Amino acid sequence: MTNKEAQAVLQRAQRDPVWWVRHILGADPWAKQVTILESVRDHQRTAVRSGHGLGKTAVAAMTALWWLFSHPDSIVITTAPTWPQVENLLWREIRQLHTNARVPLGGKPLKTSLELSDKWYALGLSTNEPERFQGFHAEHLLLIVDEASGVDQGIFNASEGFLTGPHARALLIGNPTQVRGEFYEAFKSPLYAKIQISGFDSPNVTEGPNTRPYLTSPEWIDDKRIKWGEGTPLWQSRVVGEFPDQGEDMVFPLSWIEHAQHRSPVREGAIHFGVDVARFGTDASVLAVRQGPDIVHLEQHHQWDTTAVAGWIAQAAKQWHPQSIRVDADGLGAGVYDLLKAQGLPVVEIHSGTAAKDPEQFLNRRAEWYWGLRERLDPQLAAQPMALPTDEDLLAQLTSLHYKFTARGQVQIESKDDLRKQGLPSPDCADAVCYAMAETQGRSVVIGAASTTQVPQWVQGLQSAAQMAVVAGHGQLPMPVTVKPQKKVAALDCPQCGMALTRHNSRGQWWCPDHGWQERS
Repeated sequence: MTNKEAQAVLQRAQRDPVWWVRHILGADPWAKQVTILESVRDHQRTAVRSGHGLGKTAVAAMTALWWLFSHPDSIVITTAPTWPQVENLLWREIRQLHTNARVPLGGKPLKTSLELSDKWYALGLSTNEPERFQGFHAEHLLLIVDEASGVDQGIFNASEGFLTGPHARALLIGNPTQVRGEFYEAFKSPLYAKIQISGFDSPNVTEGPNTRPYLTSPEWIDDKRIKWGEGTPLWQSRVVGEFPDQGEDMVFPLSWIEHAQHRSPVREGAIHFGVDVARFGTDASVLAVRQGPDIVHLEQHHQWDTTAVAGWIAQAAKQWHPQSIRVDADGLGAGVYDLLKAQGLPVVEIHSGTAAKDPEQFLNRRAEWYWGLRERLDPQLAAQPMALPTDEDLLAQLTSLHYKFTARGQVQIESKDDLRKQGLPSPDCADAVCYAMAETQGRSVVIGAASTTQVPQWVQGLQSAAQMAVVAGHGQLPMPVTVKPQKKVAALDCPQCGMALTRHNSRGQWWCPDHGWQERS
């Protein structure tokens, strides 16, 4: 073969990956695998979310070998969430395809590497050392991230330098298991070509049983329908190839927030502000306006100092006439609180890290407030689920929050610092909404008024001013003191909104923050 003929074959391989895979590698990609190969050829970034057993790792291996052997002096970098996945899944496929190629390819694949020259190679890397993903340079460079949903954001950040050249490519592929991170965001980004593979796309479903015995079968789908149920997170992720509505540790399922953003607010009831003041340059200062049971307005500004933020909130107060302005008074928020207080506005300082009213269940007020917000959005718990404004930042922040349990069994919500370590934005909008709703959450977490100290029963049993004077140090207490048993009053649900009410007066009326005093019918 002349050099001219060799160049012609090489050019054919570069422009027709399916031809190369079939005639050189000897593999037989099915329709969706063909789509993926051609997408990597045509687009700098490709994201593939796939159900289980549909050949996603196999097509990643085909893509790696095609790129490596069709582009001289190219580099292929592969990774996965764990080292066993790198070594035993993707690279096992690479080794098998290389060994069984119809035309000898050259080079000898090791467990996680295949070297053709010092500047021409493929390499598998683990994800516990992000710094190893820096420093690779080649005109034709391909990054393959297998099971991309489980790979830490730090890896994507470190490897971003791969994609600076016009001939660089990235393939993110895997089951869509987590509604967060680079893999999830890729399907909302215009930078990525997006491909979905459902179990119902399998040739065994569309063309007939056992068309390709190694792919998902109708029997497997029927079995999972019985075991998991349609619409469950496992069904969505592993059968349909969709991101689940809720990870097990998500505070807010995606569907809850989307539904809330499509609801029309009632636009009745008292006005309350929730204010989150930015702490860092990339964070935002956010105002959330609550009216009755809903958030009716959300506004944010970046890089404003405390004076500017205070002026903005004061101006908004003239428009909305809020009954309370709840300001996160930790850090820079303290300055905003002082400036608003000096103007005589109904400002309340709140501290999310303080002890919860229910310390048995919640680590702190932050956890207690967020859990109450969760209950207001839960269509199974709330008689009238709240409405939220349509805001992409709010949607992303609420659905990125996760919770865990402490050793004492208390609910703990991820902090802003936790989210930053994961490369996620600060939940400024989410926090402002949380503060605005705190007073009327399902657990009646009351902020913005003088706190009522829990009074021991012996204090409640003091029946006269004389007895109180004795306790204060004047005179002697007559003995014995009769302690009146406290009459328990059955709780009441608000007849208008269904909220469980906990505050009542001596006239037997119960207080609903949204609808005022209510009486039993």
